[in-house]
Amino acid sequence: MTKPEKHQPRCDVVVVNYNAGGFLARCVESALRSDVPISLILVDNASTDDSLETVRDLEAGPHQFQIIENSENLGFSVAVNIGARQGTSPFILLLNPDCEIHPHTIGNLLSEAQESEDMGIMGALVFNEDGTEQRGCRRLEPTFTRSMVTALRLGKYFQSVNLQYDDLPAEPQSIDAVSGASMLIDRPVFEALGGMDEGYFLHVEDLDICRRVREFGKKVYFTPNVSLFHHHGASSHGVPYKTEWYKHQGMLRYQEKFQKPHQNALRSLLTRGVVYINFVLSIVRQHLVRRGKGEPVVKQLISEKKPVIITGATSDLGQEVLNQLKREPRVLAVSRSHKFPVSIGNESWFCWSFFEKVPQADFQGAHAWVALSPIWSAPGLANTLGRFGKLKNVICFSSTSITGKVDTTDSREQAVVKQLIEGERALLEWGESAGSDVTICRASMIYGGLHNQNINMVKRLIRVFRFFPMLSRGNGLRQPVHVNDLAVAVHTLLRKPMLPKPGYTLAGGEQLSYRHMIERVFIAQGQKPRFWVISEGVFKGLLNVLSLFPGMSFLNSEMIKRMERDLIYDIEPARRDFEYAPGMFRPGESGGPGQAREN
Repeated sequence: MTKPEKHQPRCDVVVVNYNAGGFLARCVESALRSDVPISLILVDNASTDDSLETVRDLEAGPHQFQIIENSENLGFSVAVNIGARQGTSPFILLLNPDCEIHPHTIGNLLSEAQESEDMGIMGALVFNEDGTEQRGCRRLEPTFTRSMVTALRLGKYFQSVNLQYDDLPAEPQSIDAVSGASMLIDRPVFEALGGMDEGYFLHVEDLDICRRVREFGKKVYFTPNVSLFHHHGASSHGVPYKTEWYKHQGMLRYQEKFQKPHQNALRSLLTRGVVYINFVLSIVRQHLVRRGKGEPVVKQLISEKKPVIITGATSDLGQEVLNQLKREPRVLAVSRSHKFPVSIGNESWFCWSFFEKVPQADFQGAHAWVALSPIWSAPGLANTLGRFGKLKNVICFSSTSITGKVDTTDSREQAVVKQLIEGERALLEWGESAGSDVTICRASMIYGGLHNQNINMVKRLIRVFRFFPMLSRGNGLRQPVHVNDLAVAVHTLLRKPMLPKPGYTLAGGEQLSYRHMIERVFIAQGQKPRFWVISEGVFKGLLNVLSLFPGMSFLNSEMIKRMERDLIYDIEPARRDFEYAPGMFRPGESGGPGQAREN
């Protein structure tokens, strides 16, 4: 077998390793997949784990790859300078050993740099493994006020050092500083400045060189058009307190070097105080913040098989859908929050902001999308996901309230019905223009899980009062549907090569009167059914009082009228087209992944 031809590298990639574990191999492998020729220089600071052994025998392909082993841990800055001296390329890319990049990342970063006037440093958009923008990938000068805001984590409300809460610029932007996790430096500028300041052992050396580049008359740029993932702290996870100490000692050095000469004694003392406050708060957060799993992210996003995206994945239905898909290898669970539940299967959790910020080149799009958040939000989400290419299948949930509450006089219910109608209309129009198959599932009264209001509210009333108030006999028929039945329907639809129809009603498999439904809840709670038939005036007053309690604001007098109305729906089209098979009403099953019955 002939060896791949080596090409003149366009960039020297310097990776400094110290006990990065399995992250190092992912980093090196991702760099060696680059579509432009590079020289990868790995400097190991006397690691005591097996991280170095995992990369010794990697094939470099058309790239150059060398390993430098230091006899002791010399610190990050010294190691960078050692590695940079081994190369001759016009650009140096500093890449942390817990970063993952795309094959086109380095080439795109070089193109951005060459098109930016007076470029000294170029930084990319850095994501955490959950898709949130990483603090520090675009920064302002750490003044006293900004540092205090940063230490107290008030950046959402006031100007801090970090800009992750600010809107992304449309084009590369001149800025004070970027993250040293991935920093492209013009070699002539780097050498003119004497490289990294070796007085910093770990952390803050990136702020330092950005400051010196600006003082040298060159610019520091942040580009939103190139992104990568940084798992953050791979080399320091075993000694977090020591790492925080190095970081804050670095900030003291930075303050002494650049800020103290321009401050009076009091301001200088206060600035040092902020540094120590930040150190203490950082140690406290070490105990409170749960580390992620550190899964390889980029390989999931560039796999040949496109994933299924589940938005609203933290909802009761979302959790049941993930349980149905737990053996599927390509599922992205999405939430607007960055606080995710424990993984159920093989899904990867992402914050929604990732899809709003990630460059088009860095996400291949999805095969299918299951939208479980309120349908009126779906058109906006669809426009965002649509920028990554065509979504073949879209399954979205709406509500039978569109017809069941069409004649309501309650203003809040009227507003909800209007939102449902507009959401369905806009999503179907989007699907037609985008060439995507859209199926809207209107669910009836959903129960099961921790957050669904309907039956859970009845259970709470029974537990507290030991009876259930009724205005009438409650003969109106209902068709409650368990979240697990809906999740099975989603799984079945996802297996269809083409979605059957644009809309279905998904109700329960049993029709029973409102009163009988409540009786079954009593029995499931281990109690004898007890009803209190009261006058309409008293009933309305009771509802008004209950609506003041947390989680019960949806209660209103319109619910009284509906007790005698039949709210049943035709589920035969769903049975016929995709074997929809809902079960009987079973209020004893609380839901949650794996708790409901298997179909």
